[in-house]
Amino acid sequence: MARYRNSPGSANRDRSRIDCHLPRRCNSAPPAITRADYTAHLNNYYEGRPMCLWPETVKFPAEDVTPDEATERGFAALVDAGLLIRKPAGKHAPKGSSTFDLTPEGRSAPRP
Repeated sequence: MARYRNSPGSANRDRSRIDCHLPRRCNSAPPAITRADYTAHLNNYYEGRPMCLWPETVKFPAEDVTPDEATERGFAALVDAGLLIRKPAGKHAPKGSSTFDLTPEGRSAPRP
């Protein structure tokens, strides 16, 4: 809240001077959110809201997936989340390709 302070002995307000009342601990940061807190909030949000990741059906194991396809489908994020595992692709696959398969956690995920 800001207010104007009157000059001593003057009826006019000195509008160039403003007193600001700030909290004393304005530099304190909010508590850090841990990864577990973030995960819990996401799990609570998606509880009972199954959503499809892709518009078309994807069968697993997904074999000979190129890096561009893996990026487009978000497979790296699902590997990081522990829902997919990445394996080397077969001999005749394009260079840099991988095979992605579901982990036990990925298989137990609810289906819409």
